[in-house]
Amino acid sequence: MLRVINLVDSRRQINFGIWNAAIATAPTLKSLAGIESELWFPRDRNTVIPEVFHDQVDAFEEVSSAGQFRKLLNQRVTGDLPVVVISHGLWREPTRWAAHAKQLGLPWIFTPHGMLEPWSLGQKWIRKAIYFRCFEKRMIETCDVIRAVSRPEQRNLKILLKQKNVTMIPNGIDRSPVVQRKPHETVRFVFLSRLHKKKAVAELVMAFCQSPLKNNPNVELVVAGPDEGELDRITECIRTTQTDNVVVPGAIFGDKKFGLLESSDFFVLPSHSEGFPSSVVEAMGRGCIPIISDGCNFPEAKALTISASPDIDSIKNALMTAANLKPDKVSKWSSEAADFIRANYTVDKIAYQQLELLCRLTNSPLAKQPCNVESQTHVV
Repeated sequence: MLRVINLVDSRRQINFGIWNAAIATAPTLKSLAGIESELWFPRDRNTVIPEVFHDQVDAFEEVSSAGQFRKLLNQRVTGDLPVVVISHGLWREPTRWAAHAKQLGLPWIFTPHGMLEPWSLGQKWIRKAIYFRCFEKRMIETCDVIRAVSRPEQRNLKILLKQKNVTMIPNGIDRSPVVQRKPHETVRFVFLSRLHKKKAVAELVMAFCQSPLKNNPNVELVVAGPDEGELDRITECIRTTQTDNVVVPGAIFGDKKFGLLESSDFFVLPSHSEGFPSSVVEAMGRGCIPIISDGCNFPEAKALTISASPDIDSIKNALMTAANLKPDKVSKWSSEAADFIRANYTVDKIAYQQLELLCRLTNSPLAKQPCNVESQTHVV
């Protein structure tokens, strides 16, 4: 029916949020409508290709130059399937590659993943403003559709890129198992993302270390993720405050990540800015109660979250509110959060929204509706 080429700027694990969002629905799109999905990215000799690439997509390409991109694209254009190009992120190769594809007459869906949100644009703003106005915006204006991944991002993109077709399709996750949580004595808070200043992770650790939760043997904060500049501030705070119940295990992936989420009560992400954080959706799907900021761009889940702005006092208040909840309240809230995600944000539901967009863009008929897949139950 169709070939979709997803363009990302890196295959590194630290860029997991974007490339995973790009390919998460690929198997479902293939089962729904026979759509073949590919993932293209710049060549990087210093990192291995993630194993999931072999399982999730029909093909992937390491692109070493603009010339090679044109050659590969010409091969696909002369193939047996019509091609749609989807760029993920901006400032680097994906936008330039997609703009070239558009010049060849291929449909282009531009997906910035929160990189054009006000906070993100405000970082190194002079450099970004010049490049955006002179180069990036001119290329983006040639795309067919802009995909936002949250309602707030959709509103902001309509203001920034006037008279453009901006549609909203959130990110989705695999249908997680129904977790029947056993009572446990330790209240566990978990942060599971990049240790970047955008995430306000250092403020989270400072808030915890300044709160009555510090050194409480029945409370634990786990701060897991690859470092992007904040690890020194975190470890210094833990050292100087002599806090013994903050754990910093580094990056955690796969089954270890899911095990950590399923053994945690609260997922904390007091971020300054996000497109739409798949990590929050994933954590809620595993039964974690989210403590998140407005910058996480998830107003649909407002009734199921504890609000925390990205500052120490607000985070501290949110942590204490969570820690003082009764166990039966935590259990009920956890189940409601997981049910909400399974009802609205699984890959089968998101894939069908993507399929509708692809069909509108290519004037193709819709395929069958996605079927609901029951998940198995297990106890943690």
